[in-house]
Amino acid sequence: MDLSESIVSNKRNGNLHVTVSGRFDQKRVSEVGQHICRVYGGTGNIFIHTHEITEVAPNSRTMFSSMLGELSLPKKNIYLMGEQGKHICHEEGRVIIKQSKPSSGGCGGRCKNCKCKTREKGKA
Repeated sequence: MDLSESIVSNKRNGNLHVTVSGRFDQKRVSEVGQHICRVYGGTGNIFIHTHEITEVAPNSRTMFSSMLGELSLPKKNIYLMGEQGKHICHEEGRVIIKQSKPSSGGCGGRCKNCKCKTREKGKA
């Protein structure tokens, strides 16, 4: 496996964070499952970060869901982070996609005591 295709993990606040890089196919599904089995302690949530996945094979969702069941991993504790997570997520899973900031770099005037409104007025 070259550096463009890797699985890296760390534990933070009792949760396991796994970052997957490269193509997500049958081989990668198996590697991710085996990796999680080795490092997951059975408590906390598992966050799978998908922002470095370059391609998702058509049958990856089905394979991923099957793999979770075969390895007895807690489906309800697995969260997929990022856009690619929508193409991988199993039936009981959840996808979290970080919302982008407004193009002006501010909050869009929605925060309490908004300083962005003042900046926007000064630009006009």
